[in-house]
Amino acid sequence: MLGPTGKEEREFQQLVVRDNNYSSLANGTDFFIIDIEYAYPKDLVAVEWRSEGPKKKYPEKYLPNLFIIEMKYGDKSLKGKSGLKDHQRQFHHLLSNEPYLEQSKQEMIHLFDQKRELGLIPYLAKSENKNAVTKFDDEIQLAFLIANHDPARELFIKEMELLESLEVNFIVSNFMGYGICHQSVYSYAQFQQRFMRQIHEV
Repeated sequence: MLGPTGKEEREFQQLVVRDNNYSSLANGTDFFIIDIEYAYPKDLVAVEWRSEGPKKKYPEKYLPNLFIIEMKYGDKSLKGKSGLKDHQRQFHHLLSNEPYLEQSKQEMIHLFDQKRELGLIPYLAKSENKNAVTKFDDEIQLAFLIANHDPARELFIKEMELLESLEVNFIVSNFMGYGICHQSVYSYAQFQQRFMRQIHEV
């Protein structure tokens, strides 16, 4: 059973899905949520298919990227089991298991195609956009979406410093909304440099 924080996190996940998949603004975002709470590692799975016309028209020339997005709601969710470090460890385990990784990619291609066929992502419905996505870019990326962190606390910066690799992304809100554009995704170094006051204001 989900506790209060888990319920709040699920509510915010649903907002991310709504804004990027079927809100009135979804066609202007660059990310679409394929699945929520995927079996392993229980995160949002999203495809980055940029909103520039040629990239949506010609996916064979621009392979969409697959993102594993982990939403962390509040500071308590940043540490320990299912915290930042634990999710990065799970992600690395996923990348090291090639058979499972390829199986997961194929499942996501099938599920993405199914959602488009059923019109569950209206702006990418096959009746509107007949271009098929048959393959993702080889590189899968991990991104953290942090909601309601308290900058007065050191916990976030400490957990960031414990990450085993800096090859991780952070997603910031788009002027208080949850529509994700590629300009909202920052590498570890970019995020730390640009948002240090929001990460930890000393």
